[in-house]
Amino acid sequence: MCTSSYTLYNRLPGALRLPHTEPTKWTNARRGSNKKILDKRKLRIKWQTTRSPQDKAIFNKATHELKLLLNDLKQQAIQSYLETLTATEATEYSLWKATKRLNRPQTHIPPLRTAAGDWAKSDTQKAHVLADHFAHVFQPYDSEIPDVEERKILHPKKLQVVWKPQPKNSRLPKYGLR
Repeated sequence: MCTSSYTLYNRLPGALRLPHTEPTKWTNARRGSNKKILDKRKLRIKWQTTRSPQDKAIFNKATHELKLLLNDLKQQAIQSYLETLTATEATEYSLWKATKRLNRPQTHIPPLRTAAGDWAKSDTQKAHVLADHFAHVFQPYDSEIPDVEERKILHPKKLQVVWKPQPKNSRLPKYGLR
């Protein structure tokens, strides 16, 4: 049975669907940065083929301008995010939480390959892939003895206590103090 990914996506419960994002005010800025990235790639290819010092200088200048542009975009995004936060009890001190989160290093979890061969990129997709994997891997072995004999062997009265916990007020041995 062949179904499209659109049909499968619509059958997902609401909690598993990815949120629909509207274009933001940063869309135009991203388009500008994408154009700069493409230009930088073209200049790198040109420099790699010619190995000319002039082409290298143009490539270095484009790289520097791109770094500055991306840094400015990042700072603007952080600034606009922080301006929307407040430090009141009603918002559970979201300003402090956001500042703490920004100072932490961001750990990137790479995409995982699903059983079908696709890539799971979002956190919910990765969680489902890991859950399926662990459900498949961590299964109990089939018992080689009948159920009745197993209950006899594992009966609580017949089990021996190998380790007995010591009372809490017992003295611990003091090594090297004598």
